[in-house]
Formats: sequence, structure tokens, C-alpha cells
Amino acid sequence: GAVVIKEAFFGKMMEEMVEWAHENTDELVVAEVFGCNGDPDVYGPNATDISDACFNQTVLELEQLGIPYIREGCEAKSYQDGLKGWTYKTALEKSNLLDSTGKAGHVIVIWSGCFDSNYDGSLACSGYEYESRPEVSTRYICHLNGQNPTYPSTRTMADLDRVSSQGPNMTSGNLWQMQALWQVSEVAVVVGTGYFSSILYDIQQSRLNRASFERLADPDTRWKQVNLFEVDNVCDHGNLIHQALFPSTFEGVAADYPDPIVIDPTTPAQSILDGDSFDYPDFQTEATGRRFKDSIEIRRRHRNTRWGNTNDIRDLFGNDDDLKSEYLTG
Repeated sequence: GAVVIKEAFFGKMMEEMVEWAHENTDELVVAEVFGCNGDPDVYGPNATDISDACFNQTVLELEQLGIPYIREGCEAKSYQDGLKGWTYKTALEKSNLLDSTGKAGHVIVIWSGCFDSNYDGSLACSGYEYESRPEVSTRYICHLNGQNPTYPSTRTMADLDRVSSQGPNMTSGNLWQMQALWQVSEVAVVVGTGYFSSILYDIQQSRLNRASFERLADPDTRWKQVNLFEVDNVCDHGNLIHQALFPSTFEGVAADYPDPIVIDPTTPAQSILDGDSFDYPDFQTEATGRRFKDSIEIRRRHRNTRWGNTNDIRDLFGNDDDLKSEYLTG
């Protein structure tokens, strides 16, 4: 179900973004607005009314903070022009906070209608090769030490190749995204839960960010056309990906930058629940590593009691007896 995040106010988050931009004046921050909703008790039961009210409130808060924006449809709003024909230099000029806030920095908020997302929900870390018939289909998970990991990774890389070759939509002039991340589907959540995984852990265990970095760092394999390159778990190879996207600032080859997280591919994925046999990743900070280890200990301790009864397990995993067994026994 939905995850409720308390006290996460849009205006406060955007204020923090502006403060960061003031401190990092060489960076351009582009934020996308989509799926705007509100409380039916406040705005009424009509979904369109709720959405309109939410978007209008979004605009009000952006204007109060002096943040430039472009609304859905990419028409001119605030002191902006349309996106078509923009260069990076144009974006820096249009996103300049100096006039509105008195301090340097670059932030612009753009409505989702101005993006070509190139979203494919089937490109998940885990699932079944034929999701409509899981009882006769091979299960996969992207973890290098998991089952059939080449299936999801090959498909995702092929899709990135396709999107890069396709390039921009010259008619719309929209921004376009290369989604170098694992998508989330209902099936992926079910299978991933069976492995006690998460979006961040999936990125680490699959080495997806590492693979993207290696592709970008090699002049012979790097994607020739890139607009917005999107990743999850930016702390995993994020800085290296950023450097590789700008060849003039990148030195060396990918082999010069060893993978900071090492996995024994012969270790079964589910062994993270079995104690000391698992070699915990070498996290960049001690605090991050400690939180990860604590979460594993909690999950190991409660693995036999997280679900109320066997029927709950059956409802979650359907006919996949192997996965049910792994979940219950580690």
C-alpha cells in the first residue's frame, strides 16, 4: 500500500533544495512535478479538482520561494519560455536564482508533461519471465548471486541502448530520460520481499550503477546521446557516473576505479539471513554499514514471525513453493 511520510512539506523540501543550490552554484537542479494529489476532505471528492488545487498550491509555493518553473504542456509560465530549442546554457540562464533570491544558484521545476520518461515497467530487478503465468515461468532476480541475473540486466541495458539511439523528440522538444534503474512492479515487490531486498540493495547487489559507469567510461561503448541519465542509490558509483558523463573531466578508465563493494557470486542470495557467512558490503561510511547490518539482524530475527500465518505466506507468494520455503527457512 501507500507509504505515508509525515512532515515532509513540499515548500520545506524546495527551500532546502534552493539552499543547496546557493552552496553549489556550478550545479543545475531540475525537479519534475507529477502525480499531484491532495486531501478529499479539503478539496472535495472530484479527482480533477484535487489535482488542480494541488498544482495551484505548488505554483504558489514555488513563486514564494522565487523558483522558476514550467507547467504541464511546456507553455511559457512565470518568467520562462518553452523548452524547445533550449541548450544547457539556456537552462542555466532560465534557472538562475540571482534575480529572485539575491543569491547565485540554479533551480528549475518542470511539469511532467515536458518529459519523455521512456518508462518500461517490465524492466524490474525481480519477477518472472512470463508474469502472466508465474507457475510455469522461470523466476529471476538481478542480484549477481541470485537466480538468472543476466535476464533483467541484459534487458535493461538493451533498453538504454534503444533510448540513446532514438534520441530526442525533435517535434516536442521535450526533455528525455534514460532510466538506468530497476523499475518497481507488483510482482517485483513480492519476489524482492522474499529476498528481504530493497531498491537500494537491488542496485548494490546487481552492480547496475557499476555497469552504467563502465559503459560511460569507455569511449567505444558509451551512449552517444544522453539527456537526463537517471539512477537510484546515487551513493553507489554516483560521482563516477557524473564524471564519466563529462569526458573532459574524467581521467583514466573504469578499471582504474575498483568496485568498492565486493560480493562472492557463489554465495546464495538468501545467505544474508544465515549469519556470519555473509560478507557485508564495504560501505562508504560506518554509519551506513551499521544501519544495514542492524536491518539484516532484525529481519533474520523475525523472519519466521513477520507474517501472521501460513495463509499470509501463500497469499504473498502464490504457488511459488520454492520462494515460500526460502522465505520461511532462509
